[in-house]
Amino acid sequence: MKIKYDSETDSIYLKFSDDEIVAVEILNVKSNPHEVDIPTILKSA
Repeated sequence: MKIKYDSETDSIYLKFSDDEIVAVEILNVKSNPHEVDIPTILKSA
């Protein structure tokens, strides 16, 4: 798993696999604090 934070766009990009397209991008990380339930996101994808 790879995690990248981009301070210019205030976003986090989570990549779960190199073999398939499996990723989540979270926007407004610092300016709008919120909780993210990754297992729920993956189930709905």
